[in-house]
Amino acid sequence: MSSRRAELYHSLSVMLESGVPLVRALRLASGSARGRLGRAFLELAEAAGRGEALADAMTVHPEVFAPLEVLVVEVAETSGRLGESLERLSQYYAFRDRIRRTATSGLVLPVVLLHIAALAIPLPPFVLGQTDLGHFLLAVAATLAFLYVPAAVIFAVVYFTPKTGTPRHLLDAVTLKVPVLGSAVKQLALSRYARAFHMLYACGTVPVEVCARKAGEAAGNHVVRKWLEGAVDAARAGNPVSEGFSPVVPLAFRQMWLIGEESGSVEETTARLADNAADESELHFRRLAVWLPRLIYVLVSIYIITHIFRGFAAIYGGYQDVLDGM
Repeated sequence: MSSRRAELYHSLSVMLESGVPLVRALRLASGSARGRLGRAFLELAEAAGRGEALADAMTVHPEVFAPLEVLVVEVAETSGRLGESLERLSQYYAFRDRIRRTATSGLVLPVVLLHIAALAIPLPPFVLGQTDLGHFLLAVAATLAFLYVPAAVIFAVVYFTPKTGTPRHLLDAVTLKVPVLGSAVKQLALSRYARAFHMLYACGTVPVEVCARKAGEAAGNHVVRKWLEGAVDAARAGNPVSEGFSPVVPLAFRQMWLIGEESGSVEETTARLADNAADESELHFRRLAVWLPRLIYVLVSIYIITHIFRGFAAIYGGYQDVLDGM
């Protein structure tokens, strides 16, 4: 979905910057999309043809358009920078899609190895007639449960609980403690925060307080969001946003943001911070993609070797019983 959304926003931006009328651009973009997203863009074109504001039409589809998208478009329509803002949205979703692909590709091999191990480990006793089919299938299911039970719990917490609830906070806190993965998620959240702030601030008419609040909602990780929420109070009091950041936020991130505020280059600085944090996050995700399969391979190998020795011990014990009986 993010990839298609990024392509649509990019196409819209190019057409608008080339002078294509909004209604026609929306119709052309909707023709290249499928499913719910394509239907939503077609309805946006119809609404724009009736003279409705694009942001107002987007609010009719809360299941398709996030509040951040609606706010960016609303401000862009007011400032007359719609094409430029749509390109920023395109870059935002393209980055999210790139990170998702990197993280997913790193999980493919470990999952395959775990399924192979689940079948290979109980296979020798079954082939030798030491267990029946029922015990074999039960052993396979027990091994796969180590993957699917935690995955089901995480899925339930992520998709069926409020984003600000205690279960989500605990999950996000635990995630940040996991080696490599925690660093990747932290940098990803910081990048999303800086990117969202940049998109809104660059429009020129959004109050800094609103930029900080909406950027916090876009951060994703609940714990990192807590680290940054003081920025809203700082902006409301007329102080630099960076003064509201928790000391837990990386020092380089805080200092660079402060320098941008002092030099009057917040727009450029937040864009650079978003890119830097994105690069760091992608680097950690790539490391995870390299080392996680190796770790799974070692654990599976140890598990298989253990069962092989147990099998030999059982065979040797049975052989000794025969000799003793003679």
